[in-house]
Amino acid sequence: MNKKNPTKSTKSDILFLIYQKMDKSTSYIKIDLLKDGYSYKIWARNAYIGIWIKEENCFLISRYKVGKNPSLDREYHWDYCVDPELDWGKGREKGLYGTAKPLKLIEKSPFEVKDFNQESRKKQILKYLDDLEENNPIIKGYNNLQERKNSVIRFSKRLQGKDKE
Repeated sequence: MNKKNPTKSTKSDILFLIYQKMDKSTSYIKIDLLKDGYSYKIWARNAYIGIWIKEENCFLISRYKVGKNPSLDREYHWDYCVDPELDWGKGREKGLYGTAKPLKLIEKSPFEVKDFNQESRKKQILKYLDDLEENNPIIKGYNNLQERKNSVIRFSKRLQGKDKE
């Protein structure tokens, strides 16, 4: 909610409402319809763009965790389950279920799966993913990438005890 005008919603409020809707949504691309090595707009915990890696049932993402530089990470498809014996809710809490819902195919990635683990290619892949995210916002007019970067800066400040909030 906007502190200056409590009746006006902020983009963060809108993003949260969309998150709640997406969490329950079944309107996403199923695993068997995804194309290996293609880039997708995704709804996930840590990114909004990912390259599908069929062999691992996951998306390669650019993740901003702590610090200003991203790292390559993976988000598993929403329907993927590491341990099918676990209760769905408990498994999701422990990170044993997927957290990414693919929404839209964007393009064929210029990278091969073998590139994903090559140190020399990581910066290029991260730039590609960040550029795609800037050009394919999850909400029209909203800079997902910049908001993720800002969130990391705020988190880092809290860790350092410099946050005044």
